[in-house]
Amino acid sequence: ANASGRPPAARNPVPPVPGPRASAWQPGPVLDPHVLLRAEQLLEDVTGRPVVLHATEELRPGRVVRAEVTGLPVASVVVKVTDPVDPRFDRSTLHAEQAALELLRAVAPHVAPVLVAADADHGLVVMEDLGDLPSLATLLRGDDADAATAGAVAWAEALADLHAATAGFAESHGQRRCALSPTDLDAEQLTLR
Repeated sequence: ANASGRPPAARNPVPPVPGPRASAWQPGPVLDPHVLLRAEQLLEDVTGRPVVLHATEELRPGRVVRAEVTGLPVASVVVKVTDPVDPRFDRSTLHAEQAALELLRAVAPHVAPVLVAADADHGLVVMEDLGDLPSLATLLRGDDADAATAGAVAWAEALADLHAATAGFAESHGQRRCALSPTDLDAEQLTLR
């Protein structure tokens, strides 16, 4: 088992991806190569130029990876995909995140990662990679009280910025969310994911 408790993914060869070209990504335990190929196609549709992704780090087993990029002015992106087995990470969850990132891109791009591309039908989101900084949880569990305090203050300030920037946009978010797939917005707002 790996750190997530899941058994390691099989390293059997993956069949070639159908279509005019195959992804440069090599099969491995990180993410289905068809997902990265679809992400490359999305990025090519957005930018109009060839893009190649190479998964470099699994951030959430089987569903979130950091990928190096060739063909764009950024070094890396984060690719997220739904998990057909875990209902906490189903298409509805990703649609809620996509709708939020679309709204934030329009009204407050400085408070969250930029949504680069998305495919609601396939449950796929490509977003800006914010880098390798430690999470607040990591800081709080660590041994450096000053770093934990600074992290908590930075998190609170960022949350305040987020709320200030999006005040009055609940209806716009709801419209964006419902355009992606049917949902009960009242129930979704009460669900912590």
